[in-house]
Amino acid sequence: MSNHVKISNSELYAELYRLGYEIKIIPANEVKLVEFNGKFSVKHYRLPVSYNNAYTDAEIIDFNVKKLMKWASLRLVIKLEHY
Repeated sequence: MSNHVKISNSELYAELYRLGYEIKIIPANEVKLVEFNGKFSVKHYRLPVSYNNAYTDAEIIDFNVKKLMKWASLRLVIKLEHY
């Protein structure tokens, strides 16, 4: 029996967004910049990279979900409970 649970980056981002975290895509001079926002953060964090306009916003978010988790000091925990 495997101890690993698979979750896609889009599913993970949907959960992070529901909890108040966001990856904001900012168009600027023929590139796209990425900024992290969180409901408990006092400042936004702009990543020191830019993406070509050929990348879709969904692709950029997919590339950066795990970076958002690290920035927010979050880790994924799966828990089963009886109710």
